[in-house]
Amino acid sequence: MSPSWAPSARVGSPPAMLRRRRMRRPGGLLRVASDSFAENGMGGSSAHAYDQVSQYYDRLRDHYWAVASAAQCAQALAAMVGSGTALELGVGTGHIALPLAAGGATVCGIDNSPGMLDMLRAKPGAERLTLVCDDFVDVPVAGPFDLIYSVYSLGYLLTQDAQLRCLRAVRERLATSGVFVLQTMVPQAETLLADGKVRLLEAPALDDGDVPVMLMCSSADPAQQLIQQRIVMIGESATRVFKDRYRYLWPSELDLMARIAGLRLRARWGDWSGQPFTARSRSQISVYEPAAMDADEASARG
Repeated sequence: MSPSWAPSARVGSPPAMLRRRRMRRPGGLLRVASDSFAENGMGGSSAHAYDQVSQYYDRLRDHYWAVASAAQCAQALAAMVGSGTALELGVGTGHIALPLAAGGATVCGIDNSPGMLDMLRAKPGAERLTLVCDDFVDVPVAGPFDLIYSVYSLGYLLTQDAQLRCLRAVRERLATSGVFVLQTMVPQAETLLADGKVRLLEAPALDDGDVPVMLMCSSADPAQQLIQQRIVMIGESATRVFKDRYRYLWPSELDLMARIAGLRLRARWGDWSGQPFTARSRSQISVYEPAAMDADEASARG
């Protein structure tokens, strides 16, 4: 059965990007051209903010998330979906969706940043993708999909309610034998205890050859499970400030939310090579499948 990928009404939630780093500008640090991540109604990052960072996104992603890791991710997902249908929540510039489609899957991607999608459309193979410019909290496409996946994007929904809402929408759009694969960060002690300290980061060279100085400032709100960060990029031509927030989930919380949404855990890994998830893992990759429905739920779903 072919999926119907007609976008529904737009709702307020952030899209997906890589595990971006943020930074707070130290006092007295020049006058800057601020690419501020303005906040929308859900407290997330606006599409305009992602448009501003889109020109740097691929270089930052490749620098901080090894190309080999992206390849392992695409290979693992390809093994699950084969030539079936896949949906990415927060497709960004397509570093996962493009190889997945090249391998024979029919891929749809959602992102609310026109700038990120423009970067994606300019890449070879983008014509194979169906792209929807919208927020993904309510998954505004119909499905059904054999695979729905999210790589570090669920955390950009900044409340537990929004994240649960998304999981419920995912469950409704999964094929009976489909799977939902979700990678989220596991915050480390240095992140939770950062308390606004400024760190110097190694920065990749930009397209014009400029190698900016990068500073990062992080702070954490344990009550809301929010990590707030800013990145300052100080280059020869300009200084830019990017800021962002991310809601992390503990594995037990994620499993409970999934169960409430009608999903059950099939597997959990510490990385895309399939290594076990341990207390030292810096991310969790969880594979969920639809849980068996009781008679009343099955009747309600038709």
